[in-house]
Amino acid sequence: MTPIEFRMIPVADLVDHPQNPRDDLGDPQKLAELANDIADNGNTEALHVFPIKEGPDAGKFLLVAGHRRTAAARLGNVEELYCRLRPDLDSLDKQLETMLRENTHREGITPINEAKAIQAMLECEGMSVKKVAKRIHRSETFIRSRSALVKLPESAKHAIDHGLMTLEQSQVFDDFADDEEATAELTRNAGTKDWAYTVNRLRGIRERAFKTAASEQLVKDLGIKTITSQQAYSSTKYVRDYDREKIPAERITAGQVAVISHTGDLEWYDVKAAGAKKKLTEEEIADKKRLQDISAGLEQAEALWNEFLESKIRDAAGHFDRPEDAPAVLALRKTMFDGYRATHDKAARALGIPLVRGTGVTSSDVESVEAAIGKLKLLQLAYLHAHLHLTRGELHKPSTWDVSGSWEKAALEEFLANRKEVFGYDITAFEQEAIDYWAAKAESGNQDDEEDDEEDYDDDDDA
Repeated sequence: MTPIEFRMIPVADLVDHPQNPRDDLGDPQKLAELANDIADNGNTEALHVFPIKEGPDAGKFLLVAGHRRTAAARLGNVEELYCRLRPDLDSLDKQLETMLRENTHREGITPINEAKAIQAMLECEGMSVKKVAKRIHRSETFIRSRSALVKLPESAKHAIDHGLMTLEQSQVFDDFADDEEATAELTRNAGTKDWAYTVNRLRGIRERAFKTAASEQLVKDLGIKTITSQQAYSSTKYVRDYDREKIPAERITAGQVAVISHTGDLEWYDVKAAGAKKKLTEEEIADKKRLQDISAGLEQAEALWNEFLESKIRDAAGHFDRPEDAPAVLALRKTMFDGYRATHDKAARALGIPLVRGTGVTSSDVESVEAAIGKLKLLQLAYLHAHLHLTRGELHKPSTWDVSGSWEKAALEEFLANRKEVFGYDITAFEQEAIDYWAAKAESGNQDDEEDDEEDYDDDDDA
């Protein structure tokens, strides 16, 4: 057995271990107090050092335990410290083991620092999870979980070490290890108030993707006839079947069709037997043709409006912000997407940003839009904010211009007034034609009701 040797060693001959798990010396005030105590009384607890035999530091001593006490001694200009020589610590794994066991009982070592040291031990020759666990008196599960932390993004490591994220929360990164886009979004939101929302949203996207893929495969394997959700919801021909007990084979035999819903699940519909097709009158044919013409015109009108809006925001780049504008700029950016109308895809179209094709607006789309918004000046932000909160969407649909109801009329008038007042944009001939069409339809309906009432009145007199 090697005899235990203690000696006083000059502080100048003590070399910090390059893989010391503890990279934070703690509270500077407490370190100063420790420095004064060591200067007055010396160090009563011996440092553990390994004699260096080779290399540029030959003849000096590698610190294994006592880095904080050594730092305090340097701060207090102490010349030498009481040390225990540990020639038995002649390999990195032995030194890491000693440092880990030492720091387990002291404040200051963070989960990430501990993880780095454990990973370094695992990488030593002949080491395994089982051996490391035994040597530092930890469970194998603990060793595996700590080792996994090393692979986390730096933002997540920072959040863990500063108490902004729990170790359990960090395990979410494992779930999305194969998804670079999701990992990037998790990294941006690690330790923020949006963490839980981000995790739930990404899990929802992944779950929908899995369900959609499974539904598509089932459709392919069984030859299921499908329709779009728009067909299902806009036609009385299809009737939803909510019976969950039926198996797909029964439904196919019954002639049902399916919709792959936004959640990825299959929705099943009975198909009503087609009745005799009603022959349209000349008046109905003319009305249908006019509605088609109006729809085509509204497509052009919406394209013109979007082009005008994009150029309006682009031209406002010539506006120069003043220092006193900073609060207004910040307020507009923070409230840009408040409210149900203010969506990232709507903003993308106004800014001329192409969306990534796929289901919904992806995190890449969101990142591109918010990055573009971050470069906008005050006037540009004001125009975009007004567009998202005051203007309407789906201007290409004839039904958008239906003012038969008092609420619809008020909402449309408000939109047109806002667009005129804020952007100086007048109603187009295509849009006015759509309004006139619905007004005429409403007037015609009212006249028919009045004629029916008159007929009922005459019948009462005859009686």
